[in-house]
Amino acid sequence: MNKILLLIFSLTFAISCSNGNDEKVFEVMACTDREAPVEFIKATEKPIFSNGEFIKENAGEYPEMARRAEIEGTVEIIFQITATGEAQDVYISKGIGGGADETSLRAVQNSQFIPATFKNEPLCTNTKAQALFNLDNPENVILTLDTN
Repeated sequence: MNKILLLIFSLTFAISCSNGNDEKVFEVMACTDREAPVEFIKATEKPIFSNGEFIKENAGEYPEMARRAEIEGTVEIIFQITATGEAQDVYISKGIGGGADETSLRAVQNSQFIPATFKNEPLCTNTKAQALFNLDNPENVILTLDTN
């Protein structure tokens, strides 16, 4: 079920269209229970980190276990951004182990967000992020929001 949800989410998160005022309108996934059918709502602004960007650098410390085992890669996290900008119902959809999954969960849980909006009204949306762990740059775990 999670793989189907992830595929649908990835394919439709950033479908945009015009609302007649040349203002872009995006379809985003509404907050729903993990097992509930996917529901899309319209948004005029996508969710972003509180720094105003889709990327957050220095999101966490590279886990020592992952560093020693030379584990690197991307952890995918699915979660909800509430209308107040907090992360909830956070879980790993693709992990790499070595403590990187736990670091990624903490990075999302400790982040603040600016929620998606529709005509300036904040929305609760399901969102996907990736945490990049790269041994060439272990001091900088990078967290990005999926905007596709």
